Amino acid sequence: MSATTELGLYGKLPAYGDFIFRNLNSSFINPWDEWLQHFISGSQEQIGDTWLDIYLTSPIWRFVFSPGVIDNNVWAGLMMPSVDRVGRYFPISVVMPLATNTCPVNFMMNQQQWFSALENHCLTALDGSIDADELMGVLTELCIQPQEIFLPTPNLGEMGPAVFGLTSGATEQLNSALPYMLNAALTTALSSFSLWQTAGSELIGPAVFNCQGLPPIGGIGSMLDGQWQARNWKLPYNIQLV
Repeated sequence: MSATTELGLYGKLPAYGDFIFRNLNSSFINPWDEWLQHFISGSQEQIGDTWLDIYLTSPIWRFVFSPGVIDNNVWAGLMMPSVDRVGRYFPISVVMPLATNTCPVNFMMNQQQWFSALENHCLTALDGSIDADELMGVLTELCIQPQEIFLPTPNLGEMGPAVFGLTSGATEQLNSALPYMLNAALTTALSSFSLWQTAGSELIGPAVFNCQGLPPIGGIGSMLDGQWQARNWKLPYNIQLV
């Protein structure tokens, strides 16, 4: 399946004097902009005098939103630090609506090439090599990889034990089933949730997290400087490859 003109753009770029948006309506922009405004103001308050230096080198965050976070769609995309032509700092974000039967966990796991391509092209726009319309032209040509169809069921927490059928008895298909099981557990526990992933920055190591709805503003500075525990983020796992 290829990304279509439904893919949208919102935020600021150095070549423009104000907000830019493409292919997004107010039903997405309004709640997303409200959270981003709090993201900026909240992180400034929490980080203090060093905010600008930290913001400019803060990581790119990939995300997938389940239905209910913004609207009834699944949304996938990224946000990265940016600034407009007159020096007002605000992220640029690229987002795409997905069908409501998309499994957010599966999408995050299996569309890493798509996310990487988004990042690379957005970085090109940040250095002024292409403008917003040229960026949109490149982004809409990107393809996401085919994946299994995820058919939502009623609240699994009220159903008792649930079986996820595999198309054959192949052991390797366990890796295909587990994302759907995790997705079902998150939906039961949180109703609507967002998944976030970053490759890190100078201050933040590679990380992934989930939360109910959008990330809480109370500890939002940690998404810029990595001070998770100082702002009461839970760190249940520290995964190290051996």
